[in-house]
Amino acid sequence: KEGFLSDGSSSRSILLSSTTSQSLVFAPRALQPSVVYEFEVHVKVSGGGDARSRLKLAMNAQPHLGTCSVSPPSGESLKTIFKFACSNWVDDDLPLMYKFQDISGWAPFDLCKFRLLPRFESVLYYNDDGGGDESRSGMMLQLRAIIVDALGTESYYKLEATVYPEVPDFSLLQTSIDTQLA
Repeated sequence: KEGFLSDGSSSRSILLSSTTSQSLVFAPRALQPSVVYEFEVHVKVSGGGDARSRLKLAMNAQPHLGTCSVSPPSGESLKTIFKFACSNWVDDDLPLMYKFQDISGWAPFDLCKFRLLPRFESVLYYNDDGGGDESRSGMMLQLRAIIVDALGTESYYKLEATVYPEVPDFSLLQTSIDTQLA
């Protein structure tokens, strides 16, 4: 039907703009990944002329089929080295890049910038300002890996790790006291 564009599965238009406007604006998520769309434009010029043109638009798919992990699942604030790793991610648009974030607070905190290596090591910080889910003096951090292809399409993988407050090392203090008493 003229002035209307549907995905064929419903009677609702997938356009936010009119089909007669100079620009076509699609509704969010109207075009599906890994699908090729074909558009035909028919232009009528005043005075009797007309023209037709076809355009094929291939939608990019996000990276998929992979997994990510963080090890160990728990550790001590600013002492334990947490190892982040992603594997088996697939995409036609290489190279893939990886970024790891702590998303426990009000805004995501980048643990690293986008990188080609699918692994990263970092200490994590125990912060009892109410940003995380605290239990038994440990804080469950909400983490994520972002995997992005060469065209900028992203996938997200959620991770968790529990961080405990740093335990003071009293052995040095005891040695100092023993030395002073001797």
